[in-house]
Amino acid sequence: MNVVTMHQPNLLPWLPFFAKLARCHVFVCLDDVQFPKNSWVNRVQIAGQGPTTWFTIPVHHHRDSPVGGVRIDYSRPWLRKHLRTLQQRYGRHPYFSRIFPPLENRFLDHPERLIDLTLPLLQWVCQLLEVQPRWVLSSEIPVSGTSSARLIDLCHKVQGSHYLAGFGAALYENEQPYLEASLQYVRQSPGCPTYRQLGQTHPLSGLSVLDALMNLGPQATRELLEECP
Repeated sequence: MNVVTMHQPNLLPWLPFFAKLARCHVFVCLDDVQFPKNSWVNRVQIAGQGPTTWFTIPVHHHRDSPVGGVRIDYSRPWLRKHLRTLQQRYGRHPYFSRIFPPLENRFLDHPERLIDLTLPLLQWVCQLLEVQPRWVLSSEIPVSGTSSARLIDLCHKVQGSHYLAGFGAALYENEQPYLEASLQYVRQSPGCPTYRQLGQTHPLSGLSVLDALMNLGPQATRELLEECP
């Protein structure tokens, strides 16, 4: 069995994203698809000791820019402000001193392209969580077709036997073409367990994986992934 999943390289996404990666053998990073404006590719929600807020990386892009070609916009002084926000929100959390320094260093490297920030961050979190898929860039695989046909071709090119889709795929994707192409189609179930969150009276959902890491640390966050449906 060789389980394949695919997605754009989102910015420090939520726990279900990493639950998918923990269940796959190959992660195809869709770096040659069109950049979706105002999406999870360059922003995510955080909370810490405060209300939910957006953590957004400013970018330069054109209408048809591929994800891998989008550049980070350093013309505005956002970087120090963003890092200060993380310190203010999570500075008192149990695992701040372990998680924040390596995270800060990746931002202070001033990567030129967005993917040069988001992809290493994904790989860093996976290392913390002991999640070890094989990483493949879609731009490096010659494929044909569009939509599901393209995803099917990508699965075949990486010798996939099963395609693991996100639960949101139920809104737009038909599993029949995958079955006809001799691929087992598996769809992730929605939801993820809640966890204790310092500074919050009620559990907040939909937050960056950073929130769990700051509250629980890598080992307990990994255990939380195992409880995701």
